[in-house]
Amino acid sequence: MFEYFTLDNFDVTNKVVFLRVDLDSLLVNGRVSYSEKFQRTCKTIRELVQKKAKVVILIKQNLYNFEKKSLQDYHLKLIEQEISSKILFSKSISQTSSSNLFSTKISKLKPAQVLLCENINLFDSKELVEAIKLAQLYIIDSFSEMSNKLDISISTDLLEKIQIPIIVGRSLEREILHLEKLKFLFNSTNTSSSNSLSNLSNKNQKNQVVYVFGGVKLKEQIEHISYLLEENLVQKILLAGLIGELALYIKGVPLGKKSQYFSNIEENNDDLLGKIDIYNSNLDGNDIKLFRTLFGKYESKFVIPKDVCVYSSKDKRVEISIEDLKENEEFQELVLKEEISDIGMKTINEFENYLIKSKVIVVKGVMGRFELKEFEKGSKELLQIISKLKKQKFLLGGHTIAAAKMFNILKKFNYVSFGGNVIFHIIQKKKIEGFELLKLNYKNITRSSKSDDNVDVDVKSQKKYYDFVSLGSNTLDIKVDVPEKFSQIEMGEKIKIKEGFKISNGGGGVNVSIALTKLHSKVGYLGKISNEFKEILEKTLKNNKIGLIPSKETKKQVAKSILMQTKDGDRVIFTFRGQNDFLEFEDFDNSIISSNNFYFTALNGKSMQTQIKFARKLKRTNKNALICYNPSMYLIKEEKRNLDKLISLCDIIIFNFDEAKELTGDRDISSCLRSMYSKGAKLIVITDGSNGSYAYNGEEEYYQKSKEPRAVVDTTGAGDCFAGTFFYFYAKRYGIKAALQYASWNASALITKNGTQNGLLTFNELTKIKRA
Repeated sequence: MFEYFTLDNFDVTNKVVFLRVDLDSLLVNGRVSYSEKFQRTCKTIRELVQKKAKVVILIKQNLYNFEKKSLQDYHLKLIEQEISSKILFSKSISQTSSSNLFSTKISKLKPAQVLLCENINLFDSKELVEAIKLAQLYIIDSFSEMSNKLDISISTDLLEKIQIPIIVGRSLEREILHLEKLKFLFNSTNTSSSNSLSNLSNKNQKNQVVYVFGGVKLKEQIEHISYLLEENLVQKILLAGLIGELALYIKGVPLGKKSQYFSNIEENNDDLLGKIDIYNSNLDGNDIKLFRTLFGKYESKFVIPKDVCVYSSKDKRVEISIEDLKENEEFQELVLKEEISDIGMKTINEFENYLIKSKVIVVKGVMGRFELKEFEKGSKELLQIISKLKKQKFLLGGHTIAAAKMFNILKKFNYVSFGGNVIFHIIQKKKIEGFELLKLNYKNITRSSKSDDNVDVDVKSQKKYYDFVSLGSNTLDIKVDVPEKFSQIEMGEKIKIKEGFKISNGGGGVNVSIALTKLHSKVGYLGKISNEFKEILEKTLKNNKIGLIPSKETKKQVAKSILMQTKDGDRVIFTFRGQNDFLEFEDFDNSIISSNNFYFTALNGKSMQTQIKFARKLKRTNKNALICYNPSMYLIKEEKRNLDKLISLCDIIIFNFDEAKELTGDRDISSCLRSMYSKGAKLIVITDGSNGSYAYNGEEEYYQKSKEPRAVVDTTGAGDCFAGTFFYFYAKRYGIKAALQYASWNASALITKNGTQNGLLTFNELTKIKRA
C-alpha cells in the first residue's frame, strides 16, 4: 500500500518510546475485559520491554470512571500481568500539584520500564506537547484512530514538526497488512479487478451484500449507511442496537427513555439529555433529520427490529414485540422505567432470512448490551448464525470482535478489524489522515537522514533497510521434461525434447527471498555472485522486487542444477555448487545492511565460515537481530564442528526429521527437539513430510498437522518454502502455532505445481485460508 516504519526498522534499546494506543475497553461485571484488542496491544508493549525501551503509554478512554475507580487502574493491572513487570502511573497536571510531574517521570525512566499516563482526554495540551518533546520514537498502535487526527491534543502538525520517526506498532501493522486481504476477499466474489474496496459497486456484487449495524456510534453509522444507499452498494441493511431503536423511533414506536433521548437531540432541547450524550453516540439533530430522509427514501432496503428486550425485574429478561409495544400501556410503562437493551428472537429469525440469501455479510456493532448475561442473547445468537454460514464474513469494531471472542466464534470469520470506521472511509474513498501522516513521516525522516549524520535512525543514506535478509545460495536451474518413462530410457539413446530446456534461478537463498517477498516483505539477498550468469540473477531479483546486497563477484562458474523429470514422475537431479562455497566476510560491507531478521541457508566452505562471522557480529552489534537457519544433511555429515558453532549463534533452527536424527542420534521427534534445543537456539522446528511439523521453545512442544495437497506434482523447494514462511510469521509476532499453520499451507500449495517458486502463495492468498 505505502511505505511506513515498523518496529523492525529501529533499535529501541534505551530509547524513550511513546506508544499511542486505544484501549476503549469494555466493562464486564465491573472489570475491564481482556479483549482481543487489549491482547494485541500488549504484544507490542511486551516486545518493547523485552528490547529494553523506556516506554510511555498514551491511552485514550471514552469512559473515565467506573464505581469511582479509574479505568487506568484496571488497565495497569492487566498490563502488569501481561509483561510480568511493575509499571508506573502518571496523572494529568489538573489532577496533581506539580506542573512538570509527567515530564519528570519520563526523564527518570530506566530501560524496560513502562509509564502509563492517565487518560489523555484529561491532559492539558501544553503538558502533552512538552512531554512529547522528550520522545525519541513515537509508535501508533491503534487502527481505529487512523481516520482521525490521531489525538485531540497531539495533532499531526505537532508530530510533523518535532521530526521524530512515527512507527507502526504490531497490532496496527497487522491491520494494514490485512487491508490487502480485505480487497482480495471483495474481489474474489466477482468484483472487478481493481484494488479499490469501493468495487462493491460491481453489478454482479452490489445486490448481494448485507450489512448488519448495531452498537451506539450513530453519527458514523448514519454517514456510512447514507453512502451505501446513495451509491447502491447494498442489498439489505439490518438494524439493531441504538440505530435499530432510532429506526423504530422514526416509525413512531414508543420507546420510553430512548424516545426521550432521540426527541431531545432532534429538537435541540435544553434538557439534560440533550446536553449530555449518555450513549456516547455523537449524535445531533441534523443526523436524525438525515436518517429520517434516508429511511423515507430507501425504506425497502432496511430491516428493523421486530421485538425489543428489557428487564421486568432485577434478573428477568422480557422480549416485547413491536406490535405489543405500540398497543399495550403496561409494556410502554416498562420501557419508560427500564432501558431497552437487546433484540429478541423474532428479530433474530427475521435477520437470518436475509443473511441466508446474501453472498457477503458485514457486521459493525453489537445487537445489545452483550456484556450482561441477560442481554447477550441477541448478539450471541446472531453472530453464531453468521459464523455457520458459508459466506464471506466481515467483523468490524472493537466491541463486535470482543463479543465474538466472548462467544468463542471469532475464528469463524474471514476478516476482523478493530477500525470499522476506517474500513468504511476506505470504501468511501476518503483520505485516511493517519495513513497520510505515516507516509509523510517516512518520506521526511528518510530524506533528512541522507543529509544529517545526527539522525539516530537506521535509514542513513548509505543504508537500505530490509524486513528480511536472506544469505544463501543462488543457482542456475535447468529443467528438462523427458517425454518418456524412466524405465524406457536406454543407455546411449538420443531423446528429443519437445518444449526445450527451461532455465531459471533457484538455490535456497533465492527461493526463500521470493517466498518472503510474496508475503509483503522488503527482502535483501546476499550471496556469492558469479559473473557468468549475473544478468539472469539480477533480472530474477528485480522482477520479484528483491534487493541485491552488493558483494564481490567471482569468475568461478555459477552453480547449476539440472533436473530431468520423466513422464512417469521420476526425476534425476545433477548439482554443481560452483561459486556458492566462496563468499568471504570481506566480500561485502556488512555495516550497510540494515535489518533485524536474517535467514541463513545451507552453505559450505568459506561461505559457512562467513555465516559464523556474520552471526557473531550481529549478536554483538544488534540486540534485536533474529537469525533463522536451515542446515542440510551434507553439512551434518561433513561440517559437524562448524555446524555446531553456527547453530549456537542462531535463534531458530528449521530442518527435517531425517536431518534431526542424523545430527542428534535420537529416534523420536520429542527427543530430537530437546537435544537440538540444548545446542543453544531459542526455537527448534522439525518437519516430517505428510506427518506434520513440530516446534519446541524450551517450554512447550507444538504440533501442526500437514495440509494434504490437491495433487503432488513437484516437491522441490518445499523445505525452503516452509522455512521462509514460518520465519516470516514468527518474526511478525503471529505466534508459533500460527507460523506452523501458514508454513504448512504454503508448502502444500507449492508442491501442486512444477518448480520451486510457481506454487508459492501471496500474503493475500495465504491469509485467506486463516482469519486475520
